[in-house]
Amino acid sequence: MPGAPAGRPAAVPPAMWAAIGTSALAAVLALVGALTTSVGYGGLGLIMVLLSGVLAVPVVYAVIAVGLYRGSRVARCAGFVAGPVLLVAVPAAGLGSAALVLAAVLGVVAPFPAALSAGARGFIDGPWGAPTPQAPSVVVARLVLAVVAALTALGALIGLVGGLLTLTSTAVAASSASSAGGELGDAVGGLIGLFGGAIGVFAIVSGLVSAGMALLGFWLRSALGARNRGARVATTVVAGLVSLVVLVGLLAGGIGGAGSLLLGVNLALIVLLWVPSDARQHFGDVPLPLVEHLRGQVVHAVAQVGTPVRAPVPGPFGPPRPAGPVGAPVGASTGAPWPGPTRPVPSPDGSAVTVGLSTGALSAHRAPTVVPSGRHPRPELACPRCGVPAAPGGAFCGHCGGRLTAA
Repeated sequence: MPGAPAGRPAAVPPAMWAAIGTSALAAVLALVGALTTSVGYGGLGLIMVLLSGVLAVPVVYAVIAVGLYRGSRVARCAGFVAGPVLLVAVPAAGLGSAALVLAAVLGVVAPFPAALSAGARGFIDGPWGAPTPQAPSVVVARLVLAVVAALTALGALIGLVGGLLTLTSTAVAASSASSAGGELGDAVGGLIGLFGGAIGVFAIVSGLVSAGMALLGFWLRSALGARNRGARVATTVVAGLVSLVVLVGLLAGGIGGAGSLLLGVNLALIVLLWVPSDARQHFGDVPLPLVEHLRGQVVHAVAQVGTPVRAPVPGPFGPPRPAGPVGAPVGASTGAPWPGPTRPVPSPDGSAVTVGLSTGALSAHRAPTVVPSGRHPRPELACPRCGVPAAPGGAFCGHCGGRLTAA
């Protein structure tokens, strides 16, 4: 990284500081909201908040703020993914206080200054930007896969251990009930063994399926980094199936905020791998024309809004005149287009007003009351400009508007 570490704060443009500050404020509000929610639920509130993953929200925003300060393209891309997903998942979770919802709204707004400002983009693309070995969209997708796979592996471990413990405790309880003797004891022992065994087997099967999904997630993460197009298709299919199942559960009312978060994450995976131009180039596809057109239009519109409008600077002969058609004659003194032939128009104040016959341009010449130098031509003389006989005592030609007085 060039320069001393103390020089980075001075190199960060104002728009990037706005993005960093908004992300940091979202992290603080999310932490306050999570703690407030845990207090409201009593003694088990903190455990519920930990299990629901709400404390991950301030961590995500804090990591994005630090990444933006480092000039990371990945952090900017992650902001556009985390913001909409958390904005939908946090209110649906039922654990979000007002501070947490406000943090989710700020998280949506935070990455825009870093993406739309020319200074912020130059900071990320310049020498102060953090190097990115791969396409930022693919890096974020791989990070999401790693987190989901790790959580799935944890769930698989809990399911396997819980299933084994359930089977063991069920066998002990059923044996104890049967040892009491009699038909009632045998019946109770049989029911305990049936239900306990079903629950234990279900937990073990779920743990095995989760373990397989975790292994698949880690493999897909590695294959996406190696530009494997088949891994992209497999990730899309799996994410689509999971999204469909979660959507059915949400419509049926069986799952709450966790399902909303899972739905948003899987939809974000599909978008990250197929829509952004950097991800498509990573897998050897051409960018989508519509995406490139929209991005160019947005950047151009923002640049036009930020460009100050400059007033025309008047020249030595007054404000600049509009240019005429190509090849039109111009005046020798001012460079303005020549209005063409003119004819006089009477004026009540004694001035001579001429009108261009070809352009309609007006040109006013006030006749001087006293001519200290110069004389009127004799009546028999013609206008030196057009040759038409001049009216006696006139200062200007009645045909072309030219001056008749001679110096």
